[in-house]
Amino acid sequence: MIISIPAMERQTTSSNSDHAGTRRPQVAIINSGYLPIPAVSGGAVESLVTMLIDDNDHTGALDLTIFSIWTAEVERFVRDRQYRHTSVVLLKPPSPVTMADRVIFRVATAAIRRRRTVTFRFLMQRLWFVDQVGRLLAASEGRGRLRSSVALPRFDRIVLEDHCSLFWALKIHGNRRQFDGRVFLHLHSETHSCFGCNDEVHHSAKVLGVSQFVVDTMDRYLQDADGEGLPTSKRAVWRNGVDGARFRPATTDERRLARARFGLDESNVVLLFTGRLIPEKGAVHLVDAFASMAPHVPEAVLLIAGEPFSMGDNTRDPVRKRLHEAIADHGLEDRVRFAGFVDYEDIHYLYHAADISVLPSIMEDPAPLTVIESLASGKPIITTNSGGIPEYVDEECAILLQRDKDLTDRLAQSMIELARNESRRMAMGQAALLRGTTFNREYYAVQFGDLVGCPGISVVDEELNGHEKNDEHEERMR
Repeated sequence: MIISIPAMERQTTSSNSDHAGTRRPQVAIINSGYLPIPAVSGGAVESLVTMLIDDNDHTGALDLTIFSIWTAEVERFVRDRQYRHTSVVLLKPPSPVTMADRVIFRVATAAIRRRRTVTFRFLMQRLWFVDQVGRLLAASEGRGRLRSSVALPRFDRIVLEDHCSLFWALKIHGNRRQFDGRVFLHLHSETHSCFGCNDEVHHSAKVLGVSQFVVDTMDRYLQDADGEGLPTSKRAVWRNGVDGARFRPATTDERRLARARFGLDESNVVLLFTGRLIPEKGAVHLVDAFASMAPHVPEAVLLIAGEPFSMGDNTRDPVRKRLHEAIADHGLEDRVRFAGFVDYEDIHYLYHAADISVLPSIMEDPAPLTVIESLASGKPIITTNSGGIPEYVDEECAILLQRDKDLTDRLAQSMIELARNESRRMAMGQAALLRGTTFNREYYAVQFGDLVGCPGISVVDEELNGHEKNDEHEERMR
């Protein structure tokens, strides 16, 4: 089922021009088919797109169309929100697709025992989603059986969020050559495969990565697979950003209220983990390290926010089960707090309550929002030297640990050191705050406009709060 919710302005006028009579660019953003947009169910990618939607609703610089998977919650949210300049097309998978995914995921979890069984979570849903998006893109060009049932503009730009398999929407239903030069791939993770879409990547307008690390993995993959990487003109870094109005140092009252919200005392030294409870994020290593730390710092408390990436009853998830078993084995039930899923609109309260942010990723983490949120909130960070993380932090604001057999021991020692040394925490927090001003929502929007050729989306009309434009800014970061 396709549920199309047009922008309020499109419902009241047939014009797609601004007040000066200039035609607004028609931009489609297609998400991965996992979580919905707007970000009612969390997700870093989804939260970033939602921030763009909100900014564009203020400026009216673009006519946005979002292609997203359906949930009842996201449909209610969009209808209540009544976006002025963003239309949302929600794709509701039929029940056989949903049922097939449940069976596949349970079999994968029980029998295959792969670490990344999340790959199988929405396998059939994503195949169905890509097919439906392909049909809708054909309709936007006046082709296919959906052209008379869904009103879509002809898109000037198409942004594919994160997954190369979305290029299959351009390979099917006669779309192969229709969109050459209009498609941008926004990569949020490293590339191991293009899923048979190497040629489509080569013919895309540009590959935008959340870190240089991510862009380089795509280039290396294409070099190995095709003998030809991406030309420099088709590579760019689009740095992540967060809303500095929410992610900022807490006042004394905000800190007190946030701690009360999570059952924390003012005397506690609070270590914060936020993220999906999956093995790759290192939550198990963190709990083991905290068990070693706890006797040395009696006032320390570990606050864990996030949910597993599983289906059905999350209380039965193997990672959550392992965490609770470790906590019980070490007698830490009164020292570890689980906040569960926290709506992105409320995540900044976690940082208000925290003293130290800990993200011990054991995967190549491309550019986690947790790191940027911590910077903007003025929190010292303990993390790993993985993926794109070193591009966002330095040794003045973060402790970067190697991912080896000694990670848990080094993590425990770093946590003890920072928990005991308030002056160092304060100094690192100030350095984090200074660095975090770089990665704000204004700069995020300006990068988008510059890189895809649609300026004007920023709510501050391209003023960067004192920061340079994209190329100058990247040079300074290096």
